[in-house]
Amino acid sequence: MSLDEFTQVKDIAQMEIDENEYVSYYTETINQAEIQEYIYQFDKNKVLYELIIEYSLDFDVNGYMIQLYGKPNNGEEWIFELTNGFKLKIWKFINNFCIANAAYFE
Repeated sequence: MSLDEFTQVKDIAQMEIDENEYVSYYTETINQAEIQEYIYQFDKNKVLYELIIEYSLDFDVNGYMIQLYGKPNNGEEWIFELTNGFKLKIWKFINNFCIANAAYFE
């Protein structure tokens, strides 16, 4: 998804934006008990390549991910190949649920 497409479905005026020449971070604060924020990461070409969902420290992210996807199928992470050949990489970092285009991590 391009940044232009993203701005058609999300109100970026309410987000914290941090940019450099390689990556742009759009942070959306969430007012829910478990979820603290969403961080959308765009590459230098303004293409969304990663979504980070930050959970509260008392939420069991690992247990939730195992409930959703089963045991990791690639070390401590999950790799899923979609029907169009696109691969998703999903992993836990601290108390964050990370979902990304696997091609950016090869």
